[in-house]
This record gives sequence, structure tokens and C-alpha cells, in this order.
Amino acid sequence: EIGLPFMSRKEGDEAKLPRCITLNVGGQRFCTSLQTLQVDPSSFFGAMFSGRVPLETSDDGSYFIDRDGTHFRYILNYLRTGKIILPRDITEDDVLVREISEEAEYYQLPGLLRALSSSFMESSILEHLSSCYTTLLKWLPLGTHCHLLYRASRDGFSNRKFHELCDGKGATYTLIRSGVSLFGGYNPCSWKSERVGGHSSGVGAFLFVLASGLNSLAPPSKFNNITPNYGAFNLANYGPSFGENDIFVNLDEHSGHTDRLQNFRNESGSPDRLAGQLFKVDEMEVFECCR
Repeated sequence: EIGLPFMSRKEGDEAKLPRCITLNVGGQRFCTSLQTLQVDPSSFFGAMFSGRVPLETSDDGSYFIDRDGTHFRYILNYLRTGKIILPRDITEDDVLVREISEEAEYYQLPGLLRALSSSFMESSILEHLSSCYTTLLKWLPLGTHCHLLYRASRDGFSNRKFHELCDGKGATYTLIRSGVSLFGGYNPCSWKSERVGGHSSGVGAFLFVLASGLNSLAPPSKFNNITPNYGAFNLANYGPSFGENDIFVNLDEHSGHTDRLQNFRNESGSPDRLAGQLFKVDEMEVFECCR
């Protein structure tokens, strides 16, 4: 349930909602129709104005939302038209886009989030996980765009195929789904098909957990590299791997393993591992990150 000023349910409340609604968003007033606010039943507004529970109104009859109203017109116009129109000189990495994205996440409008950025639009893993989508973008520098290079279910669970499609592409995000867990890593260097195996620079590298089946984790969590000589691990016979056994993936076997983190830490300390010591790779995606 979302945090709204709902009171106890009463019979006949649905009929009491007016057709014209006045919203007070952080002191700014906006008028719209009940139909507009109910257009997406799964959104913040769809729940708020479902008619299933009564709402408290201010003395002037408006409904107060404790949120900055600076960009609310973009939210309202999206509900009206299903489109987002920004000033011509605004780009995907602009601060305005990031701020509107924050509002879209709060109001539970994943369609608007997707419309604001092309990054991760091709992800099947993040398709219904708008909060994870937003978190990954926050961890990247402004102006970074992410494009799908490899998907295991599409291109094959194959170490050779991973290297064929991802080697030499520069910085990448790797997303791994294993049961209820969703985790991975950011490699600021290009992947390589090394015969003996070797580590690339760990400067700027990090691991992350977006969802977890482990009680010791509180996702989303980011783990920065603390050993510059141990970033991603490059080996032709393995998929994307990080650190000294922090994450190792064997796509040929649909599997991977994690040990206690040695090369990555977060501010509050690190768990024993990011996932189960041995895990099944249900899906994996690798995105090129470029500016």
C-alpha cells in the first residue's frame, strides 16, 4: 500500500468523488478531471481516486499531496495524453529529466519513466521493475546511455557468444537474474577473451544487488571496488566475472558462484556474498554504457 491519507472505508464513497478535482501539490493548485486521474489504476492516483476509500479534503475542497509541485504539470499532461513533451534543448541527461523521473517513480508511472530515457528499454529483466531501472541510472554518470549487447535467452547461454558480442565494447552493465535475486556488476573497461585469465582495472567498477533472497542483504545496495588491481576478470572460458571469485559466471552451464566479497565493499560493510554460493543463471543481460 502507498502512503496516502486514507481513512476507513464506507459504503457509497465511490459516488462521492467529484468529476472535477483540485489538487494542492506542495502549495501549487492544479485542476483536472477524475477520469484523467483514474486512467492508470496501478498508479498513485489510480489508488488515491479509486473510490474504494474516502479521502480527506482541505477547507477549500482540494486534495493535498505533500510533494514539490514544480514539475507536476508534466505528470498531469502525461496522464492526459500518454505523452511527455519537453523543451527542445533538453536532453536525456539533463537535470530536468532526472527530476521528472523522480516524480514519475513516486507517482508509480513506469510508462513515463520509459518515455524519459531510452536506457534499459530493451531489458526483459527490468520490464516491470521501474524502481530498479531508476536506481541503475542514478549510479551512472550524467549523460550515460545504455544499449543491450547480449541477452542469454535470445543469444544463447554461451561464454563464447557473450565474448563475441561484448568484447571490446567499453564500459558495460551486467544484470543477472537467479530466482528472486537480481544482481550484477559494472565494468568500466572492455571485456576480453583471455586464454590464461587476468583482471582489468577496478577503478570505477562496482557490484550491486537490486533484489535478493538473502536475509543479510537490504537492496538496492551498491558495492564499490576497493582493490584497483582486481576489477572484472577476463577469461575466454567464462562469462562476465568480477574480483577474486566475487562473481563468477559460466554461461555454458547456466550457473555461477559467489564467495565472500574480497574486492568490493559498501559504506555499511559487505555481506558474505551477493547471492547463494552456487546459483542458477535464469537470465542475463549485458548493456553497453556510453556517453
